Amino acid sequence: MLIGYARVSKEEQNFDLQHDALRAVGFERIFDDKARGVRMERSGLDRALEQRCATATRWSYGGSTGWDDP
Repeated sequence: MLIGYARVSKEEQNFDLQHDALRAVGFERIFDDKARGVRMERSGLDRALEQRCATATRWSYGGSTGWDDP
């Protein structure tokens, strides 16, 4: 399963472009957060990492190139 993560920093922003880009290259599960850069708590990222540990074969952070799990 391909798992992706998207983040925006402002409430008025949305995830549409990031989600579309991740889906276009085959990501099936996408987690996201609205968080400023200095904010430490990112529940979407935490959930994505938990899911990755359980099932992922490839990972993407904000649409960047991912890596293969062993």
